[in-house]
Amino acid sequence: MDIRELRTLIAVTDCGSFAAAAEVLGLSQSSVSMHMRHVEERFQVELFDRSTRPPALSAAGRAFVERAREVVDSYRELEDGFGVGVRRSRVTLRIGVVPTLVGGLLSHALARLRGSHPTLRVTVETGLSHELEPLVTRNRIDCAMTAEPGRVQPGSRWSPYAQEPLVVIAPVSVEGETDDALFRAAPFIRFKRFAWAARLIDEELERRSIAVDSPMEVDSLEGIAGLVAQGLGVSVIPHGPTSRALPEGVRAVPFGRPPVKRTLGLLERAGTQRSEAAEALFQALRSLSEST
Repeated sequence: MDIRELRTLIAVTDCGSFAAAAEVLGLSQSSVSMHMRHVEERFQVELFDRSTRPPALSAAGRAFVERAREVVDSYRELEDGFGVGVRRSRVTLRIGVVPTLVGGLLSHALARLRGSHPTLRVTVETGLSHELEPLVTRNRIDCAMTAEPGRVQPGSRWSPYAQEPLVVIAPVSVEGETDDALFRAAPFIRFKRFAWAARLIDEELERRSIAVDSPMEVDSLEGIAGLVAQGLGVSVIPHGPTSRALPEGVRAVPFGRPPVKRTLGLLERAGTQRSEAAEALFQALRSLSEST
């Protein structure tokens, strides 16, 4: 089995769909589907529940992905330790990214880099901002696309490249034209408290003395959007021009007065010079943000 097929599986898991993974990897969606079929046939395991749209990992799939990550990490260490010829001809950029940016801004930026840096090898690791920060300082990844931290930790530097609005999403069946009206009309599905964007949300709610009924807390934008689409509540999420389209039956209104925006930036180790590949990524992110 080709190690690329395991990498494709991990990308599908992290990106949330076959289409988003295809965008990040520079493959066709049919190629991604073929990779998944090969893995399932090789190991006689059903990785996805294909009765849902997009297909969701099955219980066996979730367990398989964890082992696949271990295999891919081990392969990468082997390649880095002995693949001298590969390292001379190809540059690797190790990117960390918060899940909210994978299928949108990151995929667009990587599509641009593919044209200008055809031999660039990219690895992508997803996590919340506070989870990615130590990976940067420990040199596990070269940089991370994160929201603005409350405080930049010693040993790190953070360079902004864009602002992204926060919006309230609600089922079209819920009445209300403003954010506070929607909060009063339905339960609030909270974005995971540890996410840096959650701090902005809580600060605005507190500033305006808005009390919300919050029976659920979710760490995935796709999960939140799916719950909202099923009519289970309303939520606040980052959503800009390069974000994935909202599910059918979900609408959005601005959050905050004035509308609240989160600042996005590149987190790197302090005292190090940005590599050519990281600089190309940063400029692609700035250019995309300025053109939308």
